[in-house]
Amino acid sequence: MTDQQIQQDLTLIKQMIEKTRRDTAQSGYFFIFIGIISLLGTVAIAILENLDLKQWTTPTLILMTVANAVIGYRIGARESQKVKTYAKIVFWHVWMACGFTALLIVFFFPAVHLYPMTAVPILVSMLMGIGLYVTGILLELRFMQWSSAAWWIGACLMAVIKGPYQTVIMVAVILLGWILPGYILNKQYRRRSTP
Repeated sequence: MTDQQIQQDLTLIKQMIEKTRRDTAQSGYFFIFIGIISLLGTVAIAILENLDLKQWTTPTLILMTVANAVIGYRIGARESQKVKTYAKIVFWHVWMACGFTALLIVFFFPAVHLYPMTAVPILVSMLMGIGLYVTGILLELRFMQWSSAAWWIGACLMAVIKGPYQTVIMVAVILLGWILPGYILNKQYRRRSTP
């Protein structure tokens, strides 16, 4: 094999790797839309509790959960049609597992009086931190791994700081831990998608 053939083969391999990266990249819409719905739901629940309409908290949580599930499913179905890779398959399974666990944390365990509802945002934040960290490893995105720290720091802050400040912390965590990484991921995706 000549040096020229080796160089051509290396160039071809680099092009194939770049094409695979472009095709398998996540668009970031999953995090952006889930983040927006969660942000709106968090603010709505805070307003309901402030107006002493706590009876509407659970229906709002159910609505937010259903909206997130539908959006997540639709985005997952659309993005899975492009190219199926092991990383993509694991990505969607990680978030399905996190979603199912979040359902238990939010609805089942408080209903059987395992812990009070005030513990729910703390536990969900810890879980979302794990999901985001694993996603960062899967997609080899260091910024996403760092964004997971927002969820864990937020969980610690919410455990220590009680009252209406918990809502402010949760809003900040959703912005830093979902919407911002989704936006960065989307920006990278659009840049890679342009030939």
